[in-house]
Order: sequence, then C-alpha cells, then structure tokens
Amino acid sequence: MKFRDRKLGRRQMLATAGTCALWAPLEQLNAGPVRRPQVASAGGDNFAVGGDVSVQTALDARPTVSALASAIGGKMVGFEQTLAGAVRRTVSERLSETVSVKDFGAVGDGTTNDRAAIQAAFDSGARKVVFPRGIYKVTGGGFTVPNWLHVAGEGYGPTAVPGDSGVCIQFDLTRGIALNCGFNPTFDNIYFTNVGGTYNESTATLSGTTASCLDLTDNVTMNYCSFAGWETCVMFGSSTFYVKTFGVEFNRCTNGYRTNGAAPYNVDIYAPISRLTTNFFAGQSAHPARNIKVHGGSIEGFTAVAFGFLDASFFGTYFETIAQRSGAIALAPDVDGASITLVGCLIYMNYIARFANMSEITNAMLTSVGNQYDGRGAAGAICICLPASGSVSVAGDRFGIEHSNGTLYVDSITNAAKFNGITFPVLPAKNTQAGYSGMALIGQRGFVAVGLTIPPTQKTTGMTVMADGDSWDPLSRAAGRPYWVIWQGDRWHTVSGA
Repeated sequence: MKFRDRKLGRRQMLATAGTCALWAPLEQLNAGPVRRPQVASAGGDNFAVGGDVSVQTALDARPTVSALASAIGGKMVGFEQTLAGAVRRTVSERLSETVSVKDFGAVGDGTTNDRAAIQAAFDSGARKVVFPRGIYKVTGGGFTVPNWLHVAGEGYGPTAVPGDSGVCIQFDLTRGIALNCGFNPTFDNIYFTNVGGTYNESTATLSGTTASCLDLTDNVTMNYCSFAGWETCVMFGSSTFYVKTFGVEFNRCTNGYRTNGAAPYNVDIYAPISRLTTNFFAGQSAHPARNIKVHGGSIEGFTAVAFGFLDASFFGTYFETIAQRSGAIALAPDVDGASITLVGCLIYMNYIARFANMSEITNAMLTSVGNQYDGRGAAGAICICLPASGSVSVAGDRFGIEHSNGTLYVDSITNAAKFNGITFPVLPAKNTQAGYSGMALIGQRGFVAVGLTIPPTQKTTGMTVMADGDSWDPLSRAAGRPYWVIWQGDRWHTVSGA
C-alpha cells in the first residue's frame, strides 16, 4: 500500500471488482501499538485518517497474515463481482453459501467415521454441501437432510470407482433410514452404498438388511446418483408430486423406487440404469402411483419393472431379465382404470412370463407402438395380456424370430369374448378412409390388430379382423395372402362393405 499526503486511496483499500481488499482496524495490522485512529473523511477516492495517530508506512506482514488466518480472517477480506449492480461483501459471506464437508472435519479416507462431520455440514445453514472425491464411511446411523438442501459430489456418481473418480458414502445399516429428507432436496453425483446386508449372486437376492437410503417428505431432484445394497433406494413421501431423476442407477437392491402409504404422481425418470434390482418401481394398489414416465435407459435383471400404478409410460427403454428371475411379470398395474404406454422399446422376452399384464383389469388403456419384442421367449409366454375392458391400441410392433412357437404376442386373440368390452381407435365420422400401420387397421368401426388362421369362436357386429387367406379364407379368395374382413349380421364382408 502507498500513502498519499496521509491519505490511503480507497481504490487501494477496496480492490477493484472481482478482487479482494483488507477491511481491518489499523491496530490489527500495524506492528507496533497505536492510539485509536479517528476518521476525518471517507468520501471521494481517498480514505483520510486524522488525529494523533502513529501509522507505519511499511506494514509488518506477520501480524497481518496471522489475523487473516484467524477465525475472523474471512470477515476482513472484501469481495465484489465484476457484473453490473454487484455489491461488496466479505469473503466469509461469499464462501458460506457453499460448504465442503471437509470444512467440518470429514476425512473421506474410507476408514474414519465421518458421520458427525457430515451432519454438521448439513446443519450449517449453507444451501449447498459439497463432497470432494473420496469414500466417506458412516457408522452408527444416518442423517437428517434439511429443507431445500443441495448435496453434490465431485466427479461422476454411477458406476464410478469409489474414491477414485467419484464420491462414495458408505453405510452399514441393517435397518432404518440413511437420509431422512426434508422438503425438495437435490442430490448430484453421489454413490450411496450399504454394506449392512449381503447380496447372493447365485440367487440374485439381497438379505440381512431392510434399510432405506432416501426417505422423502415430498419431492426430489437427482442427477447421476448410484445406489447399491439397499432394501429400498428411494422411498416416496406423503406428498411426492414432482420428481425428476437423471441417470440414476440401482445396483443389486430389492426395490428401486417404492411408495409408502401415499400415491406419488408426475414422476419423470430419465436414462435410468437398473442392474439386478428385484423391483424397479414398487407401488401399492391401495395407493397407486400416477403419471410415471420413464425415458430411455435400461432395466435389467428384474422380477418386476413396475406394479401398483395407475399410469406408466415407457419411451425407448431397454428391458431384459435373467434366469434367476424366470417367470417375471414386468408390468402389472393391479388397478382398474390403469394405463400402460410402450413406445419404441426393445424388449427381450427371455425368462419373462408376461410383459404387460392387464388381465382382469377393467376400464384400462393399453398402447403399444413401434416396439421390438426380441430374444427367446418361452412357450406360453405372453407379450401383451389384454384387459377385461377398456381401450387398446397396438400398432407397428415387431416380433422377434427366435421365440418359441408357443409364445404369444397378444393373448386369447381367437376368443371374441375377450374383445366385447374393449374399444379400439376410431377415425372421425367424416373420414371415409382407412389407415393402416403395421399390424393395425384403423377405421370408422375400429380395429383388431392381428391376422387369424382360424375364425373367431364368437363374432360381434363390427368386428374387424385379418384373415391369413390361406388356413382361413372366409371370402374364398384363395389368394394365399392376408386380407381384412368385417363381420356384419350373419357373414363376413370386405372392409369396404362388399
């Protein structure tokens, strides 16, 4: 610093925007004792000091550094952003907005119990708590997460090597809750693992723990987090209405998402990864989940993808299970009025008994468009098990050639009674044309979506089906090619009415 006619330039005292300046009484900065300074003026570009004051022009650095390194050091240093309208604050104020768990004594070496330090960081009042790379061992219980807290790990969460390229919080819970969450928390890039139980690779089952990782009050946002070794990874709360997850992974757990005495809705799940987790979404028929949407991702090694829901939609998702889960039923809403939508998915039928099971459900809605049912399904397996009543639209799906001859695309297709309560898409009355897409014919009288080798056992007026033209040729065309017919009164006609 330089003095000019016993004046200390304010632009020297308070540094230019974006840098720091010392804000300290001169008594703390000078090497020798001084009498209390008296401020004569503080206007313009200068800060003038008056009175009987002894000021050293060459400050001793040792007491200055000592003061800055003390508990009040951050309050002695100013900070100002370079943006227009910014105001000056202390560095202490600026840094307190985001804290590191290491500020509170966490070690992250995989050996030290960091539970107390992490909870202290959560309770600090900061809106964001950061975990530097490392393995944070937690024993003796879990945490309480305050309202609106943002918890972020350094690096990338899913499939990261703990302590190497990401952040791992390691619990040892056999029961209870790891993180009891307040309102609207956000979690980024954290690998939550539990070593309190044992996963048996031979039977693909988890035992020895009933612990839940995240227990929500209402909503949550998660980005690139992983869960391993939990009975339940994410337990929905009593008022879970808006959930957004991106790239979240469940690995060798029992339940990924689970409801608990309340009906969550408006849940958006983007690019999930589920490996060897028994149930991806475990709902309750007494409190069915609403408007569950899964966008992309892969769900593998399951017993159930989802059950206990009213509305579930999957867009471009990959499904496949394993031999230990043979007989799996992927989607089972178990609720009248339920809706399933499948668009552009790749579905391997290996070891799956029924993929979309809406059997005995009334007033249901099923849409299956542009999906590939692949793999090697077992004899008797059913891709789509139709509801007892409701609305059905299946169009443009593709059935893999490796399936057993006993594997069915749609169940009970030859029994017209199955369709008595089902309505199909209908074109507006003024549209006299028919629309054909893949296996679907849509017209003013609706449609039925498969070709038949034998006539239906029961016929109703307006039933429209595709005859294979070979084994079953109702209009005696002997063409050897499929064609559409409609039942009117007492006989089959062409779709045009001839």
